[in-house]
Amino acid sequence: MFFFFKQKTAYEIKECDWSSDVCSSDLSTGFQVRRWDTDSGQLRGGLTIEQEPFNVLSSPDGRILAVTTSDRILIWDMTSGERLPDLSSKEWDPTIVFSPDSTTLVIGYRDDRPAELWSVRPVRLLRELPAKGRSIAFSFDGSALAIGSTGEVVICDPQTGRTLKVLPAPGRNPFLAVAWSPNGETLAGGCGVLLQCWDISSGESICTFGSLDLFPGLISSLCWLDPTTLVAGCAFGVRVCDIESKKVIRTIPGHFQDWRHQPCAFSPDRRLVAFPGQGLIRLRRLADGRLLRTILSLRDNQWAVLSPDGHYRGSPGVQKELVYVVQTDAGQETLTPAEFARKYGWKNDPKRVRPGNKDPPRIIQEPH
Repeated sequence: MFFFFKQKTAYEIKECDWSSDVCSSDLSTGFQVRRWDTDSGQLRGGLTIEQEPFNVLSSPDGRILAVTTSDRILIWDMTSGERLPDLSSKEWDPTIVFSPDSTTLVIGYRDDRPAELWSVRPVRLLRELPAKGRSIAFSFDGSALAIGSTGEVVICDPQTGRTLKVLPAPGRNPFLAVAWSPNGETLAGGCGVLLQCWDISSGESICTFGSLDLFPGLISSLCWLDPTTLVAGCAFGVRVCDIESKKVIRTIPGHFQDWRHQPCAFSPDRRLVAFPGQGLIRLRRLADGRLLRTILSLRDNQWAVLSPDGHYRGSPGVQKELVYVVQTDAGQETLTPAEFARKYGWKNDPKRVRPGNKDPPRIIQEPH
């Protein structure tokens, strides 16, 4: 049995991000930014903006929302709804990263422009940083900043702009993702299909993963589960890597076989991964890869959340947009929810649309 919505989803979801509340996420769809509670499945609201959004990012404390457009960075105070002054962008769709204390914002450009550090309140440029690149990550305590460019990763002090260390990398591909380990001792970087990790104190490379067999797409997002377990994401899914054994211990599939779709996003508590795509987001649990729910963004502000076993919840009247497709001996049969319930005795239970993300994070090693 399959079920489909008669209307098309509302645009491609270009980006998703999580707020400090692990049960909410932000996504961009059309000229809107919609905000969901991923625990209850409820649409919590959204913003309509005057330009198409490309990148959406919540500050770690959940109070500030930044959205990149073709020539500006739009900023809102989400507690008051106040629109803060826009930042002018030096290029189309730059990278934006908040500091851990949510007081500053780094803008990363391509290799021909240095990254910039901005204050959020008041909105003003603090300094240019001594590196160029779109791959940026703060250390967990905010004392250091890693900027991945072409052929190297530069670590600098965001308060002074001073370069602390330069980590060389093989090849001439730009880094698309960098991430600090929770203990601050290791840095990981994704460069094309190459994943490399360095010891911060010595600057030496400690391991490298890299092949199309392991990563059948560009590595565009990274997340550490613990000091030795790293998750690398691409458009086709994620790979859970053990740094000590230098092995991939788990593969979690995405839902698109298309490199053009946007990178996945990890929840702040490192329990969930979200895969955005054509009008939907699928949430999977990092501990075992289990599909928890699918969020659909529909037209006319309608929405629906689907469980893997066919239950759903959504905006009022959303069931009118739903049909069930059943494979029978005579071929496919298309039924309305009422017809499906009468014929097969099945009833939708919205309470069963739960995320199942309350388990402690754990890694299950697959047999090799």
